[in-house]
Amino acid sequence: MRVGTTDRPNKTDAGIGSKAICRVSNVLPPPAGGSLRVVFDKLCQLMRVSLAPYGQPLAVYLAPLGSFHCRSPSPDPKRWAKDYTTMHITELPFNRFIGITKADEEGTVLSLPNDTRYTNHLGTVHASALLALAEATSGDYLIREFADVGFEVLPVVRRLEAKFRKPAFGAVFSKMNVGREKKEEFTSALKSKGRALLEISVYVYDETGTHALTAVVEWFVARRD
Repeated sequence: MRVGTTDRPNKTDAGIGSKAICRVSNVLPPPAGGSLRVVFDKLCQLMRVSLAPYGQPLAVYLAPLGSFHCRSPSPDPKRWAKDYTTMHITELPFNRFIGITKADEEGTVLSLPNDTRYTNHLGTVHASALLALAEATSGDYLIREFADVGFEVLPVVRRLEAKFRKPAFGAVFSKMNVGREKKEEFTSALKSKGRALLEISVYVYDETGTHALTAVVEWFVARRD
């Protein structure tokens, strides 16, 4: 879809003429009801205003692009929530985006590679990276242990407490622990009341074995009606 103006703009104090109305040409037929065209018309009007101080019609700025490419609509959150039991935690969009992977060493869960993208102003692993790894590790436990409880559930993080023990350098990996008694109480409450809380302890280490973070992630899990 190409973008242009219906008239050559007349310069005004705002930098662009009032007759320079941006619209989408009919290179492709609009969908039923013309909804896509309406969206682009509004978008172009807003952009025209924001670019007005530069004194150029919108087409000048968009001409190098040639055309718009519409992004696919975001997935339905309800449908996405139902799919989590069939995938690995590393497949979640955010976890995949930052590069969380399965850990290779025995007894470990997840890891982040040695990469400067994860470092802070001191050259150590950024606190946010450590927290993201801890949260993902707790989610991995939920998927593995409670994916088949006999009914659909909706899990969300309710609370996260963390203590940064020592600076982490290079690659980092996680371990986790949930006491047997806590697990049994959680399962019992979830089946009898339809909702329950579960605290998952997570420990993050760097590639030298330094204990960098201890975290407790509390999940609220409810039966989905």
